Amino acid sequence: MPPHLVTQRGSYTASWRMFTTTFTGMNSAMVSGRAARTATVMLDGDGEDTTMKQFAMTTGALVLAASAVVGCGPDPMLGTYSYTQTATYMQTVPQTGTYAGTDTGTFTVTEGSTSDYVFNATGTGGGTCVLNAMQGSNLGMTIVANQTCMFRANNTTTNVTITGGSGTLVDNTLTVTGNYNYTGTLLGVNFAGTGSTTIIGTRR
Repeated sequence: MPPHLVTQRGSYTASWRMFTTTFTGMNSAMVSGRAARTATVMLDGDGEDTTMKQFAMTTGALVLAASAVVGCGPDPMLGTYSYTQTATYMQTVPQTGTYAGTDTGTFTVTEGSTSDYVFNATGTGGGTCVLNAMQGSNLGMTIVANQTCMFRANNTTTNVTITGGSGTLVDNTLTVTGNYNYTGTLLGVNFAGTGSTTIIGTRR
């Protein structure tokens, strides 16, 4: 319906005319301009156009619903967490063996510039790890492979290259698991192998 017809109908208040004029002028995928222009005009007992009222309220509800989907609040994954870490090392150089390490610390999950998330962990043992991650489904994340970081467990510094990993948020607990290749030096002896780690963080 053209705006000049809307403003000439019934005894609308100024605010109601503005509302209906705004929404009947829309030509969107949800409500076509043709549907608005060909709407049958009916007046209620107060001389107000009930068709336009219904149309405007329906359109307004659709817009509010769309806004709720698009702007549903901050990402629940983001925040600061206190964590405990367990790690298993399957050493291949200089000799084979399986070793375990533990650590505690804090990590943050922030929005990334080249990825969805940046995972930044600092352990009390001196380990640091800053990794890019992509958003997954059901409050999850996927760690981007082939990134490097450093873990420190049992007073040994170990450089690792991530081969895969993921994280899942349940309530206020974010659990991150990862697999990696590692190299390091202990008492002048080089070592290498593969490993896996689990980091369980509780939102602070």
